Amino acid sequence: MTERAATLRGVDWERLRAASPAAADEIDRLGRLMDMGTDSDAEFGRLCELLIKHGETRTATGLLIANVEEGDENFREFQSILAEPANFFQAGVASFESQFSSHLIPLRHARFLSIVYRCEPPTSVGEEVHITYDITGVVLADAYTPMTNEGIQLTFDRGAWRRLSPPGMG
Repeated sequence: MTERAATLRGVDWERLRAASPAAADEIDRLGRLMDMGTDSDAEFGRLCELLIKHGETRTATGLLIANVEEGDENFREFQSILAEPANFFQAGVASFESQFSSHLIPLRHARFLSIVYRCEPPTSVGEEVHITYDITGVVLADAYTPMTNEGIQLTFDRGAWRRLSPPGMG
């Protein structure tokens, strides 16, 4: 029982209740347990299973990305759902290396699909970059130089990285 990231925000409760009141009630109950941090891994897995079964795959994917660890039971159970986000994340990493002519060396994992890398050699956008697959389905990067407060935010869009913030604005 651990506190989990992400929520059931965005679930189409009206559609869900019309299609299956019992499933909606169980999703609601399991979601409340998750919000309180009192759900078990099995209950969390059941929540994701129900969400997928009843058309809320995007919500389930967001929950899984925010809460699973590679290799744990829920990761193995839902690996096919996580394959697309993982492939998109890897494409973003490869594109960063190519676009900024730098090899990325993993420094630490913040969570599944969220990794801080050291840039070798340092890039024009910074010495380190934190690349994250956001639970909304977007790959984002915070590039920075650790000894300064300077950094930029980037987004991976149509195979290339583009700035979200102007140069010099952190």
